[in-house]
Amino acid sequence: MTLILPVFVLLLICRITLSSSFDESYLDKSPILCRRKHRDIFHSFVADRWDAARMSFGLPSMNVSIYSNHFNYRTFVQFHSGIVIFTTPDNLTDIPYVRIYKCANEAIVQNLFFGKKFRDVPANWITIKNYQEFIKYKNDYAIERPNRVLKKSFTFVRDPLVRFESGFTEAIWQTNEFIQRHKLGPQINVTSVEDIKSLMVQFLELNSPFSRRAGDHLSTMSKVFFEFDIDIVGYLESFLTDWQAKIVTAYNLDSYNHTFNHKLGKHSSAINHPGMETSTQLRINSARLYFQKLLEADSNVMSAVCHLLMIDYVCLAKYSLPAKCQHLYPILDAGRKLLQLGTPIPN
Repeated sequence: MTLILPVFVLLLICRITLSSSFDESYLDKSPILCRRKHRDIFHSFVADRWDAARMSFGLPSMNVSIYSNHFNYRTFVQFHSGIVIFTTPDNLTDIPYVRIYKCANEAIVQNLFFGKKFRDVPANWITIKNYQEFIKYKNDYAIERPNRVLKKSFTFVRDPLVRFESGFTEAIWQTNEFIQRHKLGPQINVTSVEDIKSLMVQFLELNSPFSRRAGDHLSTMSKVFFEFDIDIVGYLESFLTDWQAKIVTAYNLDSYNHTFNHKLGKHSSAINHPGMETSTQLRINSARLYFQKLLEADSNVMSAVCHLLMIDYVCLAKYSLPAKCQHLYPILDAGRKLLQLGTPIPN
């Protein structure tokens, strides 16, 4: 007698087999594992991680639509992301640079464009705000620029936790400048780990001047990965080496004197804020030290931050979860399986 299994049972067996034999070699195929095609399947994953971070602070679950509206890619693209097309001085080559906030993006722009700031974009610069604009640009390229070559896109990324620390620090002084400019009351004064913890709650609650400023500074890199498919990736941890090998040499920019000048790219007021850093130098101020002490002393806060950054650890194979978040590895593994299989993760 032949035993015939129902179709759904066979599918379940296949699903379990695939899930239990996740191919780690997949992580070596691309520095950025997340692509635009994965965006929709990760929507719930990212929202769930946000809720998990809130619960670490005893906050209630947040409606997914609120999360989506607050952290939509389009809300911060004007100055903090998008693509800038660098045209070589001989007008023969166009190079798309995909900007990622808190990854030396202003320094890179100024080094490419010979000292000019992004906010002072000349009329002849081409800036692209979203995927649809980039596709149109590429489709029209051969017709509008028949004698030029469009190169592969590039970007730089960095360790998600270090980037979060940097963004948190900058968000504090940016908020203070905002408060002072609009005369909103007393400024933020960080003198203890409890002050940092209070700011974390404000960030998660989305209801204060700090949360509104921090929303851009603490957005994940994956938001950009899900908008644009990026070809070449450099790392801030090896910035000067990668800049020379992956950008100057690869794009034949030696003749244009593109030796990187790390003094370019800082905020105009950064000289008064020692917490600001350059592309090649990490700088520590008191707020950042308190932030690091809080992560070291409070496992719940550390877990919350790892939940917030989990999607970046899923997307970037180079970086490992912090040691204090190893208990969250099953979530990272589930995200990687979702990335590979393209199927929803059960709650």
